[in-house]
Amino acid sequence: MSKQLIYDIASLSNLERAYQKARSGTTKYDKEAMLFAENETDNLLKIQKSLLDGMYEFSGYIRFTVHEPVERIVDAPHFVDKIVQLAILFKVKKPFITCLFMIVTRVSIKKVHTKLLNA
Repeated sequence: MSKQLIYDIASLSNLERAYQKARSGTTKYDKEAMLFAENETDNLLKIQKSLLDGMYEFSGYIRFTVHEPVERIVDAPHFVDKIVQLAILFKVKKPFITCLFMIVTRVSIKKVHTKLLNA
């Protein structure tokens, strides 16, 4: 990645936008999200510093079972990782990374044909 792209991803305005998006819906009631919100400015600055220093590391997934509409196992990123993921999405064009995220996270993204999954 170019330095400018990293600076764009790690900009405080972009991280704040990603944070607001990550906490929308029911996510804001998750324990991790509430702990993050207690000190959100410092936490966003920590994320920014780790991105700019090249020290950011993905924390892994939280695995849980969803029972509706059908029972399935879901692997979701931790709240901090979701913020970073959204910050990247806001600054990098979706077509460039859609296939990568489909393979890594096995998530269905709008307007993606099943042909991409079998490629």
